[in-house]
Amino acid sequence: MPRRAKKEELPEAVKQILDRLGKEHDYPLEVHKRNDSYYVSESTWYWDSFRKQKRKASLYLGTITKDGKLEEPKRKKLATSGVKNLKEYLKEKNISAKQESQTFFENKWEPETLRILSTEPREGIMKVSRELNTPYPTAHSRVRKLEKKYGIKYTLDYAFLDRFNFHRFLVIAKFRQKKPDIDRLKNLLKAEPRIQLALWARGDYNLFIFILASVPSEAESIVYKLRSDPTLERCPAFWYASYYLQGYGYIPLRNEFFDLIKERVWVKTKETPRREHGQLFKREYAVMRELNADGLMSFTAIDKKYSLKRGSAQHTYNSLIEGKQLHRVTMLMERPPIKGTAVIVLQQININKFNKTKKDYFKNIIEETNRPLNKFIFSGDIGSPYGVMLIAPIYQEGDLEKLEDELERKVKGIRIKTAFVSDILTGNLGFRKIDNRKTRTYGRIAIET
Repeated sequence: MPRRAKKEELPEAVKQILDRLGKEHDYPLEVHKRNDSYYVSESTWYWDSFRKQKRKASLYLGTITKDGKLEEPKRKKLATSGVKNLKEYLKEKNISAKQESQTFFENKWEPETLRILSTEPREGIMKVSRELNTPYPTAHSRVRKLEKKYGIKYTLDYAFLDRFNFHRFLVIAKFRQKKPDIDRLKNLLKAEPRIQLALWARGDYNLFIFILASVPSEAESIVYKLRSDPTLERCPAFWYASYYLQGYGYIPLRNEFFDLIKERVWVKTKETPRREHGQLFKREYAVMRELNADGLMSFTAIDKKYSLKRGSAQHTYNSLIEGKQLHRVTMLMERPPIKGTAVIVLQQININKFNKTKKDYFKNIIEETNRPLNKFIFSGDIGSPYGVMLIAPIYQEGDLEKLEDELERKVKGIRIKTAFVSDILTGNLGFRKIDNRKTRTYGRIAIET
């Protein structure tokens, strides 16, 4: 049986042929290996209006020998006679690959409503009514329908936390044979409030842990404590620990994190007449904690709950955004309409080649889709393995392979490692459909251009 081949496994002569074919064809290429030959197909997904489902369309392009010779197919069937690429084949068959939106949205107003709820949810219903030119009661009904459908909740999209003396760290593990008990591992990870997200996966890596800590030694102490626990100590694994820089998307904060930092709230005394670095004003703590739990909580309610001066919460929220400590209130879906989630690690093996295609990388990240979520829900630089991490929603078979193909064609100097998330051990993923024009990555493309 032929098996799908990864790009790093391919001989250099085969890669050269694939690079040429990639420039000549509009859709992703798939490569399957059998013995010493490589079978190449161009493929995409389309909406079958008769069967009411998505289907895959593929066109065999030929066989590449290990020394780089392309043996093109002989078209015997009338249906494919003279067809040179999948675009021509779809046209001949009167198939439109762009009709896939019918599988994801029941109504044409859903995509823009989701964008508003992801980007400016505190304006929510009023903005939906204004932007989509619909009466307020209609907008209200639509928003509530989507909230129920996807399990939408509202929370904080925070920015840099260095002013509060917190930094981001990432831990990745690959277990060799024996794997830990998942239930015990969940309890172990949930007990550490510095851990904001932990994912269990199958593939090139098994465990991803996102940590907020004051200094590297604090993060290292957390990892050492985890590995020394009976849950993990007898499970041999390769471990990687480093910083991560949040580029696109966000990792939601657990509410337990605010129990941890409560002691950092500054109280004016003779011994501490001024707030020190790493300390928070009471009003800052109040706004961040309450909006993280409920992004739509009124500022008046926060003022009242914490006995703040009237208008203090709203002023503080605006100040935190202006000071680039917060980006915005945003949303996350607790019931996203997906099959699963994939983690893609782009190891940068040639930084010069990567930098030359960096703009193409950024464009790929923010590429618009006709699906309920952004193409990627997170991307960020990581230090070990050195490169970039992406987290992507997967709707159906073939999605991950399609993403890999696109990245391999558009981004150079990388080696791709992937893992399919099978369990969220603690925390949440930031599933949303944000307006990409209002992201930092969109701004970076303008700078690169």
